[in-house]
Amino acid sequence: MPLTVREVKEEVVHHIGQEGFDSLLEYLREEELTLWGGHQPDNFLEINLTLMLWKLITGFGYQKVLQKVKIRFPFNHKSLQYNCRVMRQKAEAWAESKVEWGTVEEWVEAAEDVPRKGKLAHVNLWTDSFDLPKENPTGYSRKSPDWSYKLNRYGRRYMVFLDARTRIRWVGGGYSPKVYDSHYINMMRRWIQAPLKGAVVVADHAFATAGEGFEDVEFVVKFLEPADEADDPRGRNVIKLTAEQKRFNKAQKALRSRVESPFGIFKTIFPSLAAPWRESDSQLDHVVLIAAALHNMKI
Repeated sequence: MPLTVREVKEEVVHHIGQEGFDSLLEYLREEELTLWGGHQPDNFLEINLTLMLWKLITGFGYQKVLQKVKIRFPFNHKSLQYNCRVMRQKAEAWAESKVEWGTVEEWVEAAEDVPRKGKLAHVNLWTDSFDLPKENPTGYSRKSPDWSYKLNRYGRRYMVFLDARTRIRWVGGGYSPKVYDSHYINMMRRWIQAPLKGAVVVADHAFATAGEGFEDVEFVVKFLEPADEADDPRGRNVIKLTAEQKRFNKAQKALRSRVESPFGIFKTIFPSLAAPWRESDSQLDHVVLIAAALHNMKI
């Protein structure tokens, strides 16, 4: 039996939070969007926003959404798809206002309850990148810039900075999964060096050369582990870590795990992001920012 729009809205609000839903709806109302639909009742925008968010939560296609929900006026899946594209694009500016760097004092305060010792004592931000899957096109190639070796399929990469309370402070991307994390950070230096000043960031070894050229920014990464025999059969990178370095690596790994992984956060807000994305890259970028904003409004 089809659900009513009211029932679907209750599911959406329960999942993302009433504050986030109301804030986004109010913002879109002020934008006075031009949406498709022959008959548009007074709550037409609210209905479309409800369906858009429900689709991102359930992963249903546009046709299935309309099969599952009882709409009391003529409305087809092509109109819904168009309206979702318009709303997501417009909502990006709203989302950006909810994802802010903040201050060093805020980062330090958020990290107060996290045990940190020695060289890790001043860590105040966490960062990581993650790949979201995209639908493989016909005749896809591993040589494509869109190929993700993490996912073993096409994907799009995002980088996130978070504080210790998992408040998302910045979202970078999307971009090619073949771009190294350190390279991406250094390419973005012009835009992020000022808000990052004073940051002590814990990250994985892919960020080893991140921060080159930054002023008053430190990336705390693990010492490079000994090369695996299968990866380095000639033994050219054989090293031996000291006991102190091994202890540091263990503590650094534990500290990184204190904050939920960015992929887990985004998948929690919109579970459909775990499935291959079938629309444009720009639409996926909008969705990622919206998810970040909704997450921040829940914590």
